[in-house]
Amino acid sequence: MKSLYPRPITARWPVGSVLLLLALAGPTMAAAKISGTVKAPNGYTLIQATVTANDASNHIYRKEVAADGTYTLDNVAPGTYTLTVQAKGSEIAPIPNLVLTDTDKVTKDLTLTAATPVCFVKAAAPIPLTDDIDSASFADAPEIHVDTAANLVEPVLNLPGLNTWGGPATAGGRFRVKYSSAGIHIAADLTLKVSGVNLATPDHNWQGNSIEFDLQTDPYDPARDDYDEDHNWQLIVGLGATPTWYLYGAVKAEPSINGQTEPVIKHVLIKDRPNKDGQLVRIDLPWAIYLKGDGTTPITPPQDGDLGAAELAIDVNNPESTKDATKDPLYQLTWSGLDTGFGHGNTLKPIQFCPKAP
Repeated sequence: MKSLYPRPITARWPVGSVLLLLALAGPTMAAAKISGTVKAPNGYTLIQATVTANDASNHIYRKEVAADGTYTLDNVAPGTYTLTVQAKGSEIAPIPNLVLTDTDKVTKDLTLTAATPVCFVKAAAPIPLTDDIDSASFADAPEIHVDTAANLVEPVLNLPGLNTWGGPATAGGRFRVKYSSAGIHIAADLTLKVSGVNLATPDHNWQGNSIEFDLQTDPYDPARDDYDEDHNWQLIVGLGATPTWYLYGAVKAEPSINGQTEPVIKHVLIKDRPNKDGQLVRIDLPWAIYLKGDGTTPITPPQDGDLGAAELAIDVNNPESTKDATKDPLYQLTWSGLDTGFGHGNTLKPIQFCPKAP
């Protein structure tokens, strides 16, 4: 999702008009086909929209939607699938239990609606860093899952790598996000086969296990294929043995307050899950670290009821990595299922700063 900083995702995994067909089928067998038309709401685009079909065994078929709204998933192995659409600012509920048998030709026309803003619920007071995702402090926040085939962005062409992803039992997570007068409070429960692996420098901490949080503090705009230095930022927290963080946007530096670098340890707490198959992560992001385009002026924090946009992503090392050596490929799962991020405001998810839980 790093479209401008630190590197385009396409630099490693080329995207073209014919890509995004992922076929992880087993032995050769008669195949089915799913096709149809995707319709976006007025004012919304289908550029970069994709349709994904996946089964319980993590066989994945994905195709970009054509300019005329049509899509075709060919050579789909018989099985039971969930069909999902990822598009900029618009949505449709996943279609489960789509049963395909030999040589089936199924037509599924899909009509999207404008995405409903997700509530970031207000906390009555700043949340202690020791309160995790299952604490009472986060109980009224919507749970955001980033653990399905529809969330998988990178790699999309490296089939052996994708096969070793292994589904949500290998890499994934869930989040709850709140805000207060002090800042943004993020709680995550991550599944990671190998925890504590990030050997990158802070400005490249997306190259290891990490969490990315993109924030936009003005309303979502489906026509905004750019970012505003006064309103868009990307914060990446590296989940190595010692956590690191880095802020992209106008800042492009480790977060600071009043010109002084802010110690990450004051704002990030990482705990291994009891069975060592992942981590519980807490991140507090003070409003004071978010600076306008001049790089020095703090923003005015969003007010109750304000609209905005956001993205959450998980970067995960190859499960064969160790704390001393990382291996490609790096997996990335995004909340939106899109592969750009803060540099393109219309790829974010609409949010609202809700004074009370919906």
